[in-house]
Amino acid sequence: MKFRSLELNRTVLLLGFVPFFRKELQEWKRKKSAIAVLILAPLMFSIGAVLLVKMFGQGSLNITSEVASGEHLVFAGTAFSTTQLWVYAVTILLSIGLIPKEQDAGTLAWNLTKPLSRPALLLAKWLVNTVAIWLIAVVLANSIALFVAAIGLGFAPFSMSIVLLINVLALLPIGFWVLFCLLFGLLLKDQAAIGACAVFLIAVGIGILSFEIAGNQPLFTAIAPYYPTNAIEGFITPEGSFNLTKFLIYLAYMTVMTITAGWVFDRKEFSS
Repeated sequence: MKFRSLELNRTVLLLGFVPFFRKELQEWKRKKSAIAVLILAPLMFSIGAVLLVKMFGQGSLNITSEVASGEHLVFAGTAFSTTQLWVYAVTILLSIGLIPKEQDAGTLAWNLTKPLSRPALLLAKWLVNTVAIWLIAVVLANSIALFVAAIGLGFAPFSMSIVLLINVLALLPIGFWVLFCLLFGLLLKDQAAIGACAVFLIAVGIGILSFEIAGNQPLFTAIAPYYPTNAIEGFITPEGSFNLTKFLIYLAYMTVMTITAGWVFDRKEFSS
């Protein structure tokens, strides 16, 4: 009886997840302009970077050794994973409207009249958008950069395992910012306000990190590794090992935001 009760609770909790997941996928298929920009921007940036290296870096011993060792391909294959500005900006811009747009259109209230649980709605939105942004803005962008670098600067054996690992780990900051936008979309109706909150969080993180680097404030040095925007980066240490502490801190932030978003969502009423 207890097992059947658990199964029933799980079914109710994820009621309507699959149909709504498919609906969110269809929404992404309509974002042709955004997808085009996310493909063209890495392509143009990669071509520009190769041209700059060819024009100004040909005489450099560092460039020659990097090309010979394949380091340029590792850099190209991970460039859009490790560039915080790219990951943050793309994720936030594509996620700040997930809740407000549906509220304004009345589709959020309409969806909730269907056999669809609120946890299933949030989970589907978070999962589809996290994976879609990761595949297009990170995996595809890095693949384009890698291809351009290999053609423009030459191919050499490189560490594919490092490239794959860093690309996979890029899922974590993307998942963080999608969940952040979902949570603040439930708290705030205005997309600009959600974006401002995200920018403020990032700006404070930059300030704390600056104080830490300066080494003037022991308090900032102690706080810096645990601040959200610092905790969701640098899972791979300079020695190449996985930073378990940062990963656990990341999971703690995600858990708190998930519980808070679910609590807020359960208590909100929506009108069409």
